[in-house]
Order: sequence, then C-alpha cells, then structure tokens
Amino acid sequence: MPYVKIYGFGSYFNAKENHNDIDLLIVHNSLAKESIRLAIKSKKFLQASHPSSDMDITILSEQEEKTVDFIAKSQAKFLFGLDAMNFDLQVEDLKRLILI
Repeated sequence: MPYVKIYGFGSYFNAKENHNDIDLLIVHNSLAKESIRLAIKSKKFLQASHPSSDMDITILSEQEEKTVDFIAKSQAKFLFGLDAMNFDLQVEDLKRLILI
C-alpha cells in the first residue's frame, strides 16, 4: 500500500524565532505510480491548506533519500505518516500539526 512520510527541517523546525520559510520533505515508499501520486497529492494538500505561507516542499522516494542521506544531513524531524487508504482522515491531523 502506498504511504508517505513527512519531515520538517530548517529554521522553522529547529525552534529558531526568525524563519523565512517552512521546509518540508515528503518521502514516498516506492516508485510505483500510486506511491508517486500520493506524494504529489500530499504536496498539493499542504500547499492548499497553507496558501499564505512560504513553503518549500521536496519530494523523494525512499531509495533517493537513502542515496543522498537527506534526512540525516538536513537534521529533518519526522512529523507525520500518511497512507492512501486513510488520507482524508489523516490530513486533518497533519494540518493541525503544521500551524502557520
């Protein structure tokens, strides 16, 4: 089943008072179309739910993330997981988690 993990990184998530934007990473679990579609759907939801914020969202597959070691290098913090079957329920919790 397709799922994504959402991470936050950068000054907004490192408790710094002065931040210019919100940096998010979406990692999808496979290269299957359904997994990629879920990642894109998640990105669109985040952008639409916070239209006035300056949000930078990067999407990587698990394989790509392992290759570049993005999570460790950026000191990203795990925020939330979403799966295709429960997306509509889970995104409301995610929206409340990332209050802007």
